[in-house]
Amino acid sequence: MAVDTTCHESAKVTAHNKPGCYTCDPGAGCKAIESYDRLFVSEFGDCSGYEKMKAEIYARGPISCGIDATAKMEKYTGGIFHEAGATSIDHIISVVGWGVDKTTKDEFW
Repeated sequence: MAVDTTCHESAKVTAHNKPGCYTCDPGAGCKAIESYDRLFVSEFGDCSGYEKMKAEIYARGPISCGIDATAKMEKYTGGIFHEAGATSIDHIISVVGWGVDKTTKDEFW
């Protein structure tokens, strides 16, 4: 959530109740987070595109990246995940590196 990230302990916990401190699981619903750390951004910028992303990871370490986390992803068990047709960003992940599969020659993050 990119707006009002102030946590209010007394807030009702639902996926649509933006001010609360909670975590949600697709199968189990939402629950309050009793203890949490606060992190702050000290620097940010745009590194869109394969080469810019690699350069940023190489220079400063992991980057944040938005993905479309679909139902198919919940069944992921290993290997290189690929799903064509992603249409929205609904999760943020940390990208820590990249490589090439020796067998298929597929590139991966």
